[in-house]
Amino acid sequence: MVFESPHWGYPFRRGHVVEQDSVEHVEAQVARVLCCPMNARVERPEFGVPWPHFRNAPLDLASVKAAVKRWVPAPTLDLSQTLDQINLGEIVVYAGVQSDSESE
Repeated sequence: MVFESPHWGYPFRRGHVVEQDSVEHVEAQVARVLCCPMNARVERPEFGVPWPHFRNAPLDLASVKAAVKRWVPAPTLDLSQTLDQINLGEIVVYAGVQSDSESE
């Protein structure tokens, strides 16, 4: 498949590219932000989300959503959380992503 504006997909793997502004591209951008705690990148410590270790449930999803909106240009993002049914000490956050080009 030939792309007009190829970008690396996420997770990174050899030959995995996605078209710019496609749903897959926006999902990859959101995943990169969600998987990175703030202060993890030396060159850009403000990148990422406030890491939720040792926080009480429910998590503050507004701060997570604000962090994603700061780094990913205008996706429609729906976040929800639930208690992991296997490991009851963990909360799972689900992210539903829709690019603006998809919503038109």
